[in-house]
Amino acid sequence: MIESEELEENLTKLIKYELAGKEKLICKDCNTEIKNEAYFLVDLKADKVSFIYCEECIKKFRKEELAKHRKDVY
Repeated sequence: MIESEELEENLTKLIKYELAGKEKLICKDCNTEIKNEAYFLVDLKADKVSFIYCEECIKKFRKEELAKHRKDVY
């Protein structure tokens, strides 16, 4: 199953991909092998995958972005 969402005013897209078990992907942030779901950050201008992340690092990234947004609002 593949899900995607556009980020940064349509310059990048985050694509969630469930691994079938044969792929061996390494998270760019924590350097561990990804087991279940990989997140591909795609640069739409260059039409290529910029980075691959694991689910835990994406959750951490989203929390940091949310906290940054809240600081900007208040």
